[in-house]
Amino acid sequence: MTAKTFELTFQSMDIEPTETCDCICFNQCDGYHQVEARVHDGEFVGFYDFIGTRPYSEGFFAAWAKLPDCVKDLYPVFADPRPFGERT
Repeated sequence: MTAKTFELTFQSMDIEPTETCDCICFNQCDGYHQVEARVHDGEFVGFYDFIGTRPYSEGFFAAWAKLPDCVKDLYPVFADPRPFGERT
């Protein structure tokens, strides 16, 4: 098994995500949270919990970083749409 590393670049909260993506956010009281950043029609909507039902209040986090795309970057075998029998 080969290990992969990815660089995370944390942004201050005054810089908003420009696309819907998985993120990790930091809160000074209880640490890190995996969240979904939502963008609709080019406008940042907010950070939502991992279930996607509850938005976090503005000011809850101190910083955020975009996580790598798990399918594309970490598990490329799952990104291939062809059936396993048709792959070379």
